[in-house]
Amino acid sequence: MSDSPHEGRLYADLATDLSSPAPQNEVQVWHNAANYQARFPDNAFTSVLSVGPTLNATLTGAGPTGFAVPEGTPFGNVDFRAYNIDFRNDEFPRANGPAHAVGVSRANAGFYSCGLYSYQDTLYVGKLGNAYFHDNVIAGQTDFLYGSAPPGSPTRRCRCATAAAASPPGKGTNTTFPNKYGVYIADDSQVLAANASIAPTLLGRCPLGRPWNAQHRSVFSDTYLDPSILPAGYIRWGATDPRVSDLTFMAVHEDRGPGWNVTALAANGNVTRVLDDAAFAPYKRPVDVFLTEDGVPGNIAWIDQSVLA
Repeated sequence: MSDSPHEGRLYADLATDLSSPAPQNEVQVWHNAANYQARFPDNAFTSVLSVGPTLNATLTGAGPTGFAVPEGTPFGNVDFRAYNIDFRNDEFPRANGPAHAVGVSRANAGFYSCGLYSYQDTLYVGKLGNAYFHDNVIAGQTDFLYGSAPPGSPTRRCRCATAAAASPPGKGTNTTFPNKYGVYIADDSQVLAANASIAPTLLGRCPLGRPWNAQHRSVFSDTYLDPSILPAGYIRWGATDPRVSDLTFMAVHEDRGPGWNVTALAANGNVTRVLDDAAFAPYKRPVDVFLTEDGVPGNIAWIDQSVLA
């Protein structure tokens, strides 16, 4: 959450002081559904909001490659925007199967001073989806930021609220053009325990992320990390299935706060990359990472230009 949100008003349902009452947006959109024990054919059916041209385009599928979107599927909305809206999926008061608040696939979508609330898989950015978040709260417990090789999902001046050992997984993909598909959390964002009551139980337990496949790319830069963050940063997918290779790019750059431990991060260098300014430069701005569906760089005309100043 920024100190200068859209129109100068704080909308996030998370207080700057965790002991204070939490404000919320006046507009609340609810849909309570979780894919508990695979009761839905796809996680997309749980979503409060789906932005995409067709049902098939929004499907997540399963496994490290996800759903194979049919050839010829059109690109959808080129400039979807949401301002000052909370999207909530509270089927269970804990992680109990995928429960999307928002999904974006084959579309450009910007969210400004919004709240995305769930407990598992809160935000999904799918294939050829561009999503931009400014002054948002994105809250969850397990894997609450994830996607199928999103062309770009930068969050700026946002607050990620964790309720347990949460981590944003991502999966990359091969293209015929150079890409920077990934998740970028930057520009004075914050990663915090959701409230003061659970904060003591989370000390040092929350990894920054894990790779859904070995082509995962994500970066935390200029972000406040609270004491809940695992000192080593990122983790492997699993002990017997690490999904980490020389293509995996799980990185940090000039973060701060009690969860920022340079020594522990460096010791975990085969999993967590610590970037200097030169290494981070190719990912520094939205214009550096957003592509069109054909791979043309600089695709930022759909972003509210007032927040890029």
